[in-house]
Amino acid sequence: MCEALEQRIDNIIDVTIVYPDQPPGFWEFLCGRCAHIDFRARRYPAPPANRNDRRDWADKLWREKDDEISRSLSLVPRSG
Repeated sequence: MCEALEQRIDNIIDVTIVYPDQPPGFWEFLCGRCAHIDFRARRYPAPPANRNDRRDWADKLWREKDDEISRSLSLVPRSG
C-alpha cells in the first residue's frame, strides 16, 4: 500500500501530544478542562518506499518521540 501512495505523498505530518499533568477524560477534554497540553507537529519527507528502510525510518521516529515525551514529562514538577 505504501508503494502505491509513495508517488502521491510528499510529506508526513507527525503529531505528538503530551498531557504533562494527567491525560484528561473525554468530557474533561471536550469541556476544556485541560490545564496544559504540550503539542508538537513536524513535517517529514515521505518515508522510504523500501519496506525495510521504511520500518527502520518508523522505528527511529518512534524512538525519537519516546525520548521527546520522556524529556517533556521530566520537566514537570511532581507533587508528593
